Amino acid sequence: RGGERARAELVSSLDGDRSVAVAYALAEMGDRRALAPLVALLRARDERVRASAIEVLEAIARDAYGYRASASPDERAPATQRWRAWLEAKGTTVTWATPLPLVVHGRDRLLVALYSKRQVVELDMTGRVVWSAKDLNQPWAVCGRRDGSRVIALYGDRTIVEFDAAGRRTWSSKAVKGSISSVSETRAGNLLVAAGFSVNQIVELGAGGQVLWRLTIPGRPVCAYELPDGKFLVTLKDLGKVVEVSRRGTQSTVLEGLRGPYFARRTRNATLLVVEQSAGVVSEFNAKGERLWESPKFDRLYSAVRLRDGSTLIGDKEGVKRIAPDGSIRLIYKTDGGYVYIARY
Repeated sequence: RGGERARAELVSSLDGDRSVAVAYALAEMGDRRALAPLVALLRARDERVRASAIEVLEAIARDAYGYRASASPDERAPATQRWRAWLEAKGTTVTWATPLPLVVHGRDRLLVALYSKRQVVELDMTGRVVWSAKDLNQPWAVCGRRDGSRVIALYGDRTIVEFDAAGRRTWSSKAVKGSISSVSETRAGNLLVAAGFSVNQIVELGAGGQVLWRLTIPGRPVCAYELPDGKFLVTLKDLGKVVEVSRRGTQSTVLEGLRGPYFARRTRNATLLVVEQSAGVVSEFNAKGERLWESPKFDRLYSAVRLRDGSTLIGDKEGVKRIAPDGSIRLIYKTDGGYVYIARY
């Protein structure tokens, strides 16, 4: 994973403009020299830099210490001090497994596709609307990107559109020849699309929506995202299972015997969060395939988000709900019925 010469060259570049990327590369080598620069970057002016730094630190320490990249400087200060204390106490001894399980970007925003209302709204974690796009034809799969832009798949049009961080529509693409049920950002900044309802494919798109790569997978792939090792976690609805797939198409089963799965994501604790759409529940499984938790039943359940505090966000016909670790449920955004798809970024 890189010799000492390569590591030394990376260390010499830590003060440059690409310091986040350099520190991440060192962290992926298990090199503790990444830690102090990452903690220092929690004070960066650019929110995207802070979000990237905390993402790597969380993956290493398995804790956020209350830090939110989108918070104000005064709000971030106590958490930043806790990270400094962590660095002083554990910076010379902590070890971590690689590749790092990077699963969140730390922006604390939620995109909500309102299929029947022809709009997408963006919420903060209190349920306040901070952005919206209207007059969209059957918006469904949504994705927030690291640069703050939003990607929306229009199910009926078989079209993907992107809105930049300022809310301007920047491009659209009809390159995916099928109805899109999920879209996510890859580690390289491309888009990974699942189109299982007509063409049984996962497709990688580059800038502007051009096709870079596609793979046919029988079994109706309805959800796909890239894992840290470069493979893809794919949910196969018709086969009732979740698989890992390489770029060459080699498959290995992660979980099977599921009830119409529509969505699956690994959590920060390496468990698997699965929406079993036919059963109307969210389930959590460990690496042995044992069911650790199951939510109450919801009507029209298609996606879920696990938060750092152990809460789970879901969207159903009533709106967006938060399931606390103690099982209590709170409606944080009400809709007027229809179908709802959510994604955090």
